[in-house]
Amino acid sequence: MSSDEEMVMLAAASFIFINEEEKKKEQKTKKSRRWWVTHIFKQRNRLGGTKLLRSMQLEEATGQFKNFVRMSAEDFELLLNEVGPIIAKQETKFRKSITPTERLAL
Repeated sequence: MSSDEEMVMLAAASFIFINEEEKKKEQKTKKSRRWWVTHIFKQRNRLGGTKLLRSMQLEEATGQFKNFVRMSAEDFELLLNEVGPIIAKQETKFRKSITPTERLAL
């Protein structure tokens, strides 16, 4: 073999090795991200927006609720009563659905 052929073979082997290493890194990144998202969904009941909205409604004097939803608590409840049944989703065996209160606040 000539030195040119050896260089081409060495470059090809290096390319294949580097390409395989990059694929392994991408697979690890995707797997860790997938579990991170699932972890957040598992904590949705504990860290959900409904508790935050309720606590802001109780502290109405600070104006946090009105600043967050851009309407008074009474208007929010009135609107929720009107559109709540329309925007409500059915719960499944796999996960709980987002409540109409959270959907309206979003």
